[in-house]
Amino acid sequence: MSFRFYNPAPVFFDLLGLQPAAGGSLTFYAQGTTTPKGTWSDSDLAVANTNPVLLDSSGRTNTNIWCDGAYTVVLKDADGTSIWTRDFDSGQGSGAAIPALDNGKFLTNDGANLLWQSVLQPPDPTGSAGKVLGTDGSNLIWQTLPTIPALPIVNSSSSDKIGTLLIQYGNASAPSSGFRQTSANVTFTTPYDSAPFIVEVVPRNASHTSGGQIGVPAITAKSATGFTVQFDSDDFGQSNASFINALPFDWVAFGRKA
Repeated sequence: MSFRFYNPAPVFFDLLGLQPAAGGSLTFYAQGTTTPKGTWSDSDLAVANTNPVLLDSSGRTNTNIWCDGAYTVVLKDADGTSIWTRDFDSGQGSGAAIPALDNGKFLTNDGANLLWQSVLQPPDPTGSAGKVLGTDGSNLIWQTLPTIPALPIVNSSSSDKIGTLLIQYGNASAPSSGFRQTSANVTFTTPYDSAPFIVEVVPRNASHTSGGQIGVPAITAKSATGFTVQFDSDDFGQSNASFINALPFDWVAFGRKA
């Protein structure tokens, strides 16, 4: 980062500070060394000055002095006698050099270097009603919202079909058997593609036996066309556990149907 050397047109005086150092010079070194270090007459550091920079008869320089970094400068009179030696710098450090401007980009960094990046702007939305902003991996684009497919739904008095899912339901009755077990077969109104994956059965009353035992259902067989349910009072050794009344029940089955 360049910076200008103090007052661009000061008068430099002799050792006693009484007379201008006419015909003297300013010699610039890397700070703390005797290694010559350049200065420039422009802020872009493109036009180099001589080193030393000569003073005119009024003790002034006839050029601007732009510097870069830290320096030691020696003021000398016309015969080369040193008048004073001073160290100076910008007080800001060298800083990071801003790269050459690049049209349509913004300044950012990669953690170590300043660099220009493209500005990503949404494309013109004209004619893109109902679309959302997306990307193809490189560019921002307007994309049509996906359409949620409508599932075909078919309803009847004993079934509901949603897509390929068929739900059938109904009621039936297992007969009074006079024993602790009774069973019933149910035929589906609409056959499934294969045996349904769930069949549920729920008894509709509790007056199954004289002892008040309730029949516990178990699906003993099922296929694409129907199922068999067995009820058991599950009360071993009790003479009053036999089914003396019919056992009505509700049922529901879930399965696939193309």
